[in-house]
Amino acid sequence: MNTDNNKKIIDAFRQLDWPNIRFDNNSIIINKNRKKLPILTIGSKEIELNFYWYDARSREYNLRNDIISIKIPISISPWDFLNVQEREYKLPLIYLIKNILNLEKTSNINKIKFIKSKRNLDINLKNKTLTISVDKYLKILKEARVIYKRVKRHKSAYERYLTNLAIEKFSSRVIERRTLISPGDINFTIQRLNLPIKKKISDFNRFVNKADINATEGLATAFIKYGMFSGSFLKKLNDYFIKENLQDIIQLGKEILALGSPRMDTDVAKGVIFRVNGNRKRVGQLETLWQSYFRKYLLYLIFSYKGIFPKIQLTNIEGDKKYPDFIGINHYNGVDIIEIKTHLKNALVHDKNHDNFAFSSELSKAIIQTMNYMDAVIHTNFRKSEDREKITNSSHEENLNRPRGIIIISSYAKLVSRCKIEDKEKLIRDFTKLRNSVQNIEILTFDEILDIAHDYIQNIINKKEVL
Repeated sequence: MNTDNNKKIIDAFRQLDWPNIRFDNNSIIINKNRKKLPILTIGSKEIELNFYWYDARSREYNLRNDIISIKIPISISPWDFLNVQEREYKLPLIYLIKNILNLEKTSNINKIKFIKSKRNLDINLKNKTLTISVDKYLKILKEARVIYKRVKRHKSAYERYLTNLAIEKFSSRVIERRTLISPGDINFTIQRLNLPIKKKISDFNRFVNKADINATEGLATAFIKYGMFSGSFLKKLNDYFIKENLQDIIQLGKEILALGSPRMDTDVAKGVIFRVNGNRKRVGQLETLWQSYFRKYLLYLIFSYKGIFPKIQLTNIEGDKKYPDFIGINHYNGVDIIEIKTHLKNALVHDKNHDNFAFSSELSKAIIQTMNYMDAVIHTNFRKSEDREKITNSSHEENLNRPRGIIIISSYAKLVSRCKIEDKEKLIRDFTKLRNSVQNIEILTFDEILDIAHDYIQNIINKKEVL
């Protein structure tokens, strides 16, 4: 028997300064109405503790409702189990421990017997006793303490957060933002939100609002920027975009490409317009539809841009149209002037007298127009100073002196209005020669743009297969 340990136990209970208790070497007893109620009994093999609480008003002792008594092997220090505080002694966090052990339905258990055994758990319902190994219990108690501290800290942090919002709402004071969460806190929200039972967007909309989405997007952007996500997860994002989004974008482009008429009031055209714009908004021209499509997806179809700016107004431009469809800033900070026509416009005309091909009037006009836009950019002839700043902030100002033009027009089926089948090879050859002859302007057809994106998908998938 550990005499020093016994003395520590007795002395701890003496400090509670409870009335009507008696101490000796091996026990603590309450004197109540000529009855002796044992609080603590130290035997040869185990220590038994009975749990009471003292009502100062009635000056009476009463048994606790949660746990009445415990038995601990004599070789184990009871301080691993007890939480002795001023005027009370109790098992710490017993409500959490019972929850962890899933004892809600057996809450009538009021005794715990600790054993030094390899057995982890044995619930004896008949005797209202939980028999549990010391090691198992201490592990559960450690976990319960973590839960208690984290819940308390989270409650305090969330209360502080809401209070700060109220302060800013009802006063002019701006509260400095602080990170009041600990590792693992975010996991709680994500795990509860991202349950497998959620199968569609409406399942999520019940639990998130626009502020939640904006905050999540901002956090994900920061995680990507600072390398918080694993490489494997970023590959998953990339694969998802390539396999899902980009394929859908290409398919939508092919649907526009399949429109054989510039009319936008047909049922087929209206269906494509809805898929591009997401609404029933009327589109009057095929060129406008292509511009809407590229406004949404040009960054993904041509993979060299870090920014796209539509309809930047320029000055000293001849003609009615004073702006290019887009100004793109590539990843080398170069400036591209992008002009969009339609896939139904012929890029070439056939010269029967010389049996060769030349640029169509539509493409010639587009080339001159693009050159004028490039010249205006070189001379920084922006109508609005904020537009000039927007472009120069995304690029380097010296790059404005060397802009490049990109014209997207026609398709291989519409390169020329009339062409014999045996002239196709010459047609493609002359088209390549002609567009290569124009300095600083790249001429692409709509189907080439879609083919570039499709080849990108194939190359990525093939690389993955090799890996």
